[in-house]
Amino acid sequence: MTEQVNGSTANDSFIEVAEIIRIRHKRAFEDAMRDGKKPKTNSSPFSQQAIWSEFPVYKRLLEKRAKITVPEAIVRGIAVLLKCNISERNMLLGAAGYKLDPEVLTGIALQQHLDRYRNIVHKLTIPAFILNHVWDILEVNQVMDRLFQQYMDSFSSIPKADRNILNLMFDPHYGFKQLFSLDLVQWQLMTQSYIYNFRHATKGFELEEWYQAKINYLNQFSDFKLIWQQVEANLYKEYDPSLTYFTSQFFGFRSIYLSESEKFAYPRINAYISDDLNAQVVLFSATAQ
Repeated sequence: MTEQVNGSTANDSFIEVAEIIRIRHKRAFEDAMRDGKKPKTNSSPFSQQAIWSEFPVYKRLLEKRAKITVPEAIVRGIAVLLKCNISERNMLLGAAGYKLDPEVLTGIALQQHLDRYRNIVHKLTIPAFILNHVWDILEVNQVMDRLFQQYMDSFSSIPKADRNILNLMFDPHYGFKQLFSLDLVQWQLMTQSYIYNFRHATKGFELEEWYQAKINYLNQFSDFKLIWQQVEANLYKEYDPSLTYFTSQFFGFRSIYLSESEKFAYPRINAYISDDLNAQVVLFSATAQ
């Protein structure tokens, strides 16, 4: 009996929050149509009927006829239909009694983590750098900077707006593609790998403004747009190990993530390790051209 009461309470809380979000998005959608920002349509994607046609349990929840607690997979599915950002999705998950997704750190909390991460990254004797939520490189250690010196003056020579892994891979100004000029197939496989891993690392953030702004910016590069579409077509198919192999073998190093916190996805430390000490010696003794 207790479980039924708890389940009923969770369902009531979930549908209450879901309706608040649905109505908010429905009004915003209607306002956008009225202002000419969206094409006019007779049906709204945020109507109750649109939701329960995909998830019939939504109608049973509204009518308080659901016999079991709404499953987490359905909570997440409804969040997608409602085009929820991460905060709204967490409101739905919390109301239904499920664990919240980690949010992106900002403000003072971000700076506090960055201070600790800088302390770690500069003590490492392997190439490492700190990433934020859209793969901007926030800090590199000296060993990592030697990698940058293979093809440019230093990391500090890169304008802050361009210190992003995908920017460096696709912006022709930085010449990453030229590094593979004798083997463009390898470059394409590697960029597929980066985009594949980026999409998995930022999964669930697709409706955030910062995510959409980053993708809109990168779409100006034809190579990025083409490879993004190629990865899109295969993203939800059977796992393809080739999509991660070339990232892990870049410069002969295996890519790993070092994170101090499991609660927050970002910032995080990306590092490269190699079991071949000779390879490390050769690589780090090279000077910038």
